[in-house]
Amino acid sequence: MPGWINKIFGGTTQTTTSVRSTAADVPAGWGSQLLELLKPLDQQIRPGTARDLVNFVLIGEPVSALGRVAGFGLTRRLKVTGYGANEALNIYRGFELLPLAARLRWVQVLESSSEAGEMYSLNLPGGAHWPEILL
Repeated sequence: MPGWINKIFGGTTQTTTSVRSTAADVPAGWGSQLLELLKPLDQQIRPGTARDLVNFVLIGEPVSALGRVAGFGLTRRLKVTGYGANEALNIYRGFELLPLAARLRWVQVLESSSEAGEMYSLNLPGGAHWPEILL
């Protein structure tokens, strides 16, 4: 919602680079670390994409962020998987301390951004997806 509308209705304004407040059980700094990892998406897709994805992972909104990365090949572009996996893997330090809902939303981000026919996809019974099973 635009800042001027928030002011009229007594709400607070939020800068475009901020990440919404999250539950106290999210490890300190994890959201900021994820934001830094995803920052290149602001130039590759559109400004605000990184912030929206972090907000989605941490609080579940905006769901529309998933559509922006659909088929984008996020895991390959950020080198989270495959050969040459780099510092992106640092986001998995303390990952088990995140609330289950946040972990599953991160899986949704990775799954929705998978490229069509990605060779790492598996066909599992019952329509299950490999990241959900892994977690």
